[in-house]
Amino acid sequence: MRNRAGHWAKRLACAVVFAALCGGGVSAASGPDIRAELQHLLLDSPSPAQNRLVEFYETRGFRPVWSGDGDARDRLRLAIATLGKADDQGLRASDYLTGLRGDDADAAHLDIDMTDALLRYAKDVSDGRLDPGKVYKDIRLAPRAFDAGAELVRALAHDDLDRFLNGLPAPDADYRGLIAGLAGYRAIAAAGGWRHVTAGDAPALAARLSVEDPVLAAIEAPTPDDVHDALLRYEARNGLALDANPGPAVVAALNVPVAWRIKQILANLERRRWLPRTFESRYIVVNAPDQTVSYIDDGKTMLISPVVIGTKALPTPILRTLVKAVVVNPPWDIPDSIVAQALLPHLRKSPGYLAERNLVLADGPPDDPHGVTVDWGSVKPNAIPYQVQQPPGPGNALGALMLDMPNPLDVYLHDTPNKGLFALDDRQKSHGCVRVQNIFALASLALTGDADDGMDKLKQAVASGSTQRLALDEALPVYFLYRTAIAMPDGTIGFRPDIYGRDKRLIALLDAKPPKAKPLPPAAETLASRE
Repeated sequence: MRNRAGHWAKRLACAVVFAALCGGGVSAASGPDIRAELQHLLLDSPSPAQNRLVEFYETRGFRPVWSGDGDARDRLRLAIATLGKADDQGLRASDYLTGLRGDDADAAHLDIDMTDALLRYAKDVSDGRLDPGKVYKDIRLAPRAFDAGAELVRALAHDDLDRFLNGLPAPDADYRGLIAGLAGYRAIAAAGGWRHVTAGDAPALAARLSVEDPVLAAIEAPTPDDVHDALLRYEARNGLALDANPGPAVVAALNVPVAWRIKQILANLERRRWLPRTFESRYIVVNAPDQTVSYIDDGKTMLISPVVIGTKALPTPILRTLVKAVVVNPPWDIPDSIVAQALLPHLRKSPGYLAERNLVLADGPPDDPHGVTVDWGSVKPNAIPYQVQQPPGPGNALGALMLDMPNPLDVYLHDTPNKGLFALDDRQKSHGCVRVQNIFALASLALTGDADDGMDKLKQAVASGSTQRLALDEALPVYFLYRTAIAMPDGTIGFRPDIYGRDKRLIALLDAKPPKAKPLPPAAETLASRE
């Protein structure tokens, strides 16, 4: 009942604002008087928050947008209707509609407030509400270049506000699928959510699965085989081991509250907005919570491979970078953090420790490749003086291949000599880099666009034993992402565990209360109260 009450309260608030601003009427006095008032309000008391509004109205010669003639009223209705549906995009309509001022005597304030609200909405729905760098320390994404003010000016000049508003959300199927899923899970919550499931309770399992499975829900009297099939679909959708008897992991996933699933979708929508509006024609995606890497070409997934990802203490970051080459038989430049933590304590006790493990100093003292003469006792953990390197070979941590993708966080896609790790359900075993099971197929795709065409060349290069750098004809984008809610082709949503706590942090920030909205002036309150 509480969810329904909140839903209708929002709808009522939107209706009141709509009636007050559109039905109550803003006079047609949109000539020189309103232009002068707009200039006065924006220029006489400037503030940093007003800069984009000043620039917007200066571009228009301070002509009002939402006040004056019938066309302005139509624009106002369309804008308010769009803001009123902000919740459908995973935003909050109240962030934009609360505090809008305007009546017959206050058209200038209405115009400024409406423009401000619409520009904030345009930024939020296209670029995200939050600054990614203030949410996560280990995130490196190219900043979005979307200029909402300039685009709105252009749309108004071409009388194309409708297309501007409809074009703000990302157009890809993943985003649209999450939006549809958000509506579906909110409907589930409004209907009371789902039943708690315990191991061995077949009726409860059937009822629970049917809530998220339209195929099972359409069967009036499902058989045990129907429930079994639905369980396998649920496990596959949620990245769980396929098992006809739901174990603790499956039961735990089934009992995650619907309210949290909604919040996960909201978090994933926000992270999607931080990415490019459209992706390149071909690219690689690592999804850490799913522990997979995918190669996408012209919208088609050409390869999905299991991967080993970073531990909770050393998580795989969120990042966009470019593959420049495939390195065959790569040496491993061991990061200073690993040297300080794993090697330095042993070197202080035994200067021959590097030689014992076939490790060298790439830039060490002449005639001392293993650093035997180095005074390791005086070396500070935060100032490692040499680059410790593991030469190529069967035991090299990078394996036979590495995709070279220079980036500030020093994470790469590479092979591993420890193939047994790929058989594990939990593959959080690396220091942040990503070890790829099907690295040869992925490298071939990167080089040639085909999983097989580059295979012979790669195998011959590996067999040579020498380090070789095979440059790509064109740099290949790679996205290291964190997707815990995934839109499936059949319209369902698959969820993944919040392995690094990124959902928890982002959700807390998204749930934070917005700044207190300015109150409506008395005249507008009177107008809004009219029936």
